[in-house]
Amino acid sequence: MKIFPGFTLILVTIISFFPGWLIYGQEKEGMVKYTPGFKFADGIYLDFFSAKNNSPVPKSRINTSLDYNSDDFFDKLMEKRMITYYDTSGVKQEVKKNDLWGYADNGIIYMQVMDSFSPFTFMGKICHIIAEIKYNDTIYYDPVSRRYRYPYSSYGYPEIYYDPYYYGSYYNRRNNRLVEEEPGMELDQYLLDFETGELWEYDVWGVKALIKNDNELYEEYRKLRSGVKKRLMFSYIRKYNERNPLYIHEGRSE
Repeated sequence: MKIFPGFTLILVTIISFFPGWLIYGQEKEGMVKYTPGFKFADGIYLDFFSAKNNSPVPKSRINTSLDYNSDDFFDKLMEKRMITYYDTSGVKQEVKKNDLWGYADNGIIYMQVMDSFSPFTFMGKICHIIAEIKYNDTIYYDPVSRRYRYPYSSYGYPEIYYDPYYYGSYYNRRNNRLVEEEPGMELDQYLLDFETGELWEYDVWGVKALIKNDNELYEEYRKLRSGVKKRLMFSYIRKYNERNPLYIHEGRSE
């Protein structure tokens, strides 16, 4: 088809004024802008990219005797060490629970951090998550002194051996002491870059690294005093997400 010189000039002028105009529609095709009401497709996410693409292994392809309609389906499923599912070709596969990136239940996504699955407290291109980190404090009872003591000598070296495959109390014959595992839990905060899947500590360094590609906002934050930077970390995450909205694929769980 013949294109008149005048029309060509007009077309080039439009593209020069709107360089991202044609690309924009292609980038957002099949995607929606994230809002707090957005619901992820329910299922298990094998890795970060399946979460980014909103494409999990759905319940229907998880091989389990659990009741799929139960409210605590995923809670019970995550109690298992191995999870069996069928891939898109119908081939049975297995994955360790600890190797999962996360899962979505009722549209809410849960990410695995340090063997704990936690929902995002704030989501966008930069996500904030509070993870429950479980741990065991090892203590032992010394029948001679009749008291509980921590398993370290005055030099900081362990006085007992810890068996990672055993939980609860066990008897240390070498030292003639009853050893106990006392469970504990602490809350740690993290930041997730939902573009790359990188997990960062929730601190000033992490905030600066994640907002760096927004030059104006980064310079504004960089010039703040150290104490103010720390106090306004969450505020600048929110500002960044408002200025740089996240777009997510619509549900593709099958």
